[in-house]
Amino acid sequence: MHQADLYHAHCSSSSFRIETPAGFVIVDSAEQMQPGDEVAFQYDGYPMIGILFASGLITPDGETLEGEVMGRIIVLGKVTATILDDEDPDRPMI
Repeated sequence: MHQADLYHAHCSSSSFRIETPAGFVIVDSAEQMQPGDEVAFQYDGYPMIGILFASGLITPDGETLEGEVMGRIIVLGKVTATILDDEDPDRPMI
């Protein structure tokens, strides 16, 4: 399946794409989120990906965001697909 086909297979009117260092993710703002889900959020104006838990978020580098800082975070939606860039020369080969 081509990259464009993957994108359209996971898209709905409430879905959008966010670029990441490794490729991009598809985010659905209408999808119900639960603790343990991977979510997209905006922190100080920058889009980020993290894991939702009961009182905050955990970023990919392990930082925990909770308490007062949550007032500066906008949760954008649940990550429904992750598409990795396979043309990255630094990506390990099988």
